[in-house]
Amino acid sequence: FSPLTGRILAVNVLALLMLGGSLLYLGRYQERLVQARLDALRFEAHISASALGEGAVVDSEEDSNMLAPELTRAMVRRFVETSDSRIRVFDEVGDLLADSRMLASRDAAIQIETIAPPAANFVAQGWQGFKNWVGQALREQDYPAYDEQAEQEAGHYPVARQALLGATGQQIWRLPNGTLLLGVAVPLQSFKQVLGAVLVTRSSARIEMALADVRVDVLRVFAVVL
Repeated sequence: FSPLTGRILAVNVLALLMLGGSLLYLGRYQERLVQARLDALRFEAHISASALGEGAVVDSEEDSNMLAPELTRAMVRRFVETSDSRIRVFDEVGDLLADSRMLASRDAAIQIETIAPPAANFVAQGWQGFKNWVGQALREQDYPAYDEQAEQEAGHYPVARQALLGATGQQIWRLPNGTLLLGVAVPLQSFKQVLGAVLVTRSSARIEMALADVRVDVLRVFAVVL
C-alpha cells in the first residue's frame, strides 16, 4: 500500500462521496412531494367546505345564514370515516365549532391521538437515528414550530384568519418530532357569504417514509459502487 495508491483511492472515493451526498439531498424531490400533498389537502378542504355550506347552514333569527354547531360536528364526524386528515371548522368570529380529533359522545369527548410505535431493537434504533440525522442535516429550509393552544381559535392560525377573509391559504409547520405538518384553510361560504373557515392538516410522515426509502436505495447503490 504505497502513498501513490492512497492518493489515487482518496481522489476516487472523494468523487464518489460527493456523488452520494448529492443524491441523498433529494431537496427538489421532497418539495414536489410536499406540493402534491398540499394540492390534495386543498382539494379535500374545498370539498369539505362545499359539503358544510350545503348541509350545515341554517337561517338565524336575524334572517341571515349561520353554521349550526351540531350539524357541523355531525358532518365532520362523517368526514373522519373517509379521510385521515384532521379537519377543524371555525365560525365567522373565529371560534372553533368542530374538530375531527374531538368526537362528541353523549357524556364526554373522545380525543384521538397517534401513539408512538413499540420500541425497536438497538440496531433499528441506530438506523432510525441515522436517517433522522441525515434528514435534519440535509434540510433545505426550516418552518415555524407548531404550537397548539388548549382553547383553539382561528386567530392562532394565520391561514384560518386568511380564510375568514375569503381567501385560500396554506401553511407548513415543524412538529416537535421533526416531521412537517401541512395545512390548508379555505373559506366556508353560502351564496358568497363567508360563514367560517375549514382548516385541514396532515402530517408529512408518509413523505418522510418515502424519502427514507429512496435514501436507503441510494445507500445500497453507493455501497455496491464503493
